[in-house]
Amino acid sequence: MDAATTLNCHPREGGDPAVTIVQPGTACFLDSRLRGNDKAGLPKRMIADPDAAPTPQPDIRPARDDDEDGLIALIGGCFAEYPGCVLDVDGEIPELRAIASYADKRNGRFWVAEADSAVVGCIGLAPAPDPDGVELLKLYVDSAMRGRGLGGRMVGLVEEEAVRRAATFIELWTDTRFDNAHRLYERLGYERLPETRELHDLSDTVEYHYRKPIGDR
Repeated sequence: MDAATTLNCHPREGGDPAVTIVQPGTACFLDSRLRGNDKAGLPKRMIADPDAAPTPQPDIRPARDDDEDGLIALIGGCFAEYPGCVLDVDGEIPELRAIASYADKRNGRFWVAEADSAVVGCIGLAPAPDPDGVELLKLYVDSAMRGRGLGGRMVGLVEEEAVRRAATFIELWTDTRFDNAHRLYERLGYERLPETRELHDLSDTVEYHYRKPIGDR
């Protein structure tokens, strides 16, 4: 455990869902109420003010290796929304430790969305197994930023890069539990293919396969 960062979703005492992020010598809980599921009992400053000015759109920039902590927090928060999802960084996705270097090694690109110095979204791409296409990777959006078009903006970056590379299609694999992501992809013209794949990971992940011809943009 000393060398790993592991995130586990489980119920806390009293029945509230929570997530524990375990790092060397530390542990913390992210209660479901912090994700807006239950406003009762929250400090007033944490409840949205309907009269407040619109929140500016996050900036999207190329990722850096030092985005490690922000990416782990973002993806950990997304996993916490789904029972049984486990984020084992060093065991399953060690590339989060140096995501820019990882993208470079794969001849890919990776971007993060940033608001108030926090990473609130991410996405990447790399060449697909079929050299005519590219694969969209790791689209995650913080729950507080959804519904504002951020996911679509980031997918647009991948599509622009795919066109620049003269790719003929974009494909992706997505967890069968991620319903919000499925709706976004389908709205943007991605078609769910019949096959699925099992990752045999700590989360018992099964993924859907999506694909979009570039000519349909």
